[in-house]
Amino acid sequence: MKILGAVSASAFTVLLLLGSVAQGNLLKCATGDMFYVSWIYELALKAEHRFWSPDHPLGPNGKICKAYPFTDPSAYTGTTHHHLVQVCVGIEYFILYQWYHDKWIECELLNNNPQ
Repeated sequence: MKILGAVSASAFTVLLLLGSVAQGNLLKCATGDMFYVSWIYELALKAEHRFWSPDHPLGPNGKICKAYPFTDPSAYTGTTHHHLVQVCVGIEYFILYQWYHDKWIECELLNNNPQ
């Protein structure tokens, strides 16, 4: 029971940290599409090995990662884009990719709340 409590407390701390950081941060993809980190985190929770495909990027040391693919109509370009949330190490280390010019391009983290 102590272990479960410690794990729950750790998970709660991670969620608090992610929540405070994620509220002001956006991920910007190659086409200009932007996503809140908190929303992509929710999608990362759905990542599973069964969603992985041979065309997905490999993780560290050539490792196959958990994946969650999704499509999103772009308000920026008016077209539908394919995206991939990948979890290779732990849920706090997810990566968002966008299919662009026939390859997966990693989306960049933007700080929407500079201090």
